[in-house]
Amino acid sequence: QVFLFLSIWPLSLSAAPFCSDIFTNPPTGNHLNDGFAPPSDVLSNKIGNLDCFLFGGQSYCWSGFSIIPASFSPGAYSYNLGRFSNQSTLSTNGTTTRLYFDSLELINAQLNLDGNPEDLFIYVAGSLQVTGQNEINAIIYVAGSTQFAGGASLSGALASGGSLDITGDTDINIDLAAVNQSDLIGMCEAGDSGLQCFSDDFQS
Repeated sequence: QVFLFLSIWPLSLSAAPFCSDIFTNPPTGNHLNDGFAPPSDVLSNKIGNLDCFLFGGQSYCWSGFSIIPASFSPGAYSYNLGRFSNQSTLSTNGTTTRLYFDSLELINAQLNLDGNPEDLFIYVAGSLQVTGQNEINAIIYVAGSTQFAGGASLSGALASGGSLDITGDTDINIDLAAVNQSDLIGMCEAGDSGLQCFSDDFQS
C-alpha cells in the first residue's frame, strides 16, 4: 500500500490544471503559476513569423518565407511574431487549429468568424495587444501580459498568465463547453461544461 501511494503521488503533482480554473468568468490574469503550458518541443519548433494581410479581397499570410492562404487545418503551428491587420481574416476547417506565438498583435482583424471557438486555440508566450475593431471566435491563453483597447468581440475563452488590461468597448462571451470540446493536447482537464456568458463594455 505504501509503494502504491508513492508511485501515484508524483503523478498527482504533475496533473494538468482544470480548464475551469484557468478560463474563468469574467476572464482573469495572474495564472502564470497554474501549470497551463504547451509541450516545450511545440514552442521550440518555429516556422518564423506570421504576418496576415488583405489583398484583392482575400486574406493571405507571410508564414516564414512563404505566402499562404489564411486558412489553417487542425494541428500545431508555432511562430515567433504574429500580426493580423487591416481587415485580415483567418479561417479554420476543424477542431482544433493551435497557433503558438512569442508575441501577437491584432489590429482590425477577424479570426475564425465562420468556425466554432473550439476550432481555434491561440497561445502567446509573451504579450498580446488587441487594438481597433476585432472579431474573434477562439480560446486564447497569454502567458505574459494581455491588453485589449478599442472595440473587440471575443467568443470562446480568455486567460492571462500576467496582467489582463481590458479597456474601451469590448464584449467577451465565455463558453467553457467550447474549451472542453477543443483539442488542447492535455494542457488542462475538462471541468464544468456549463455555458457561461459575460458581456461588458469595459468603459474606462
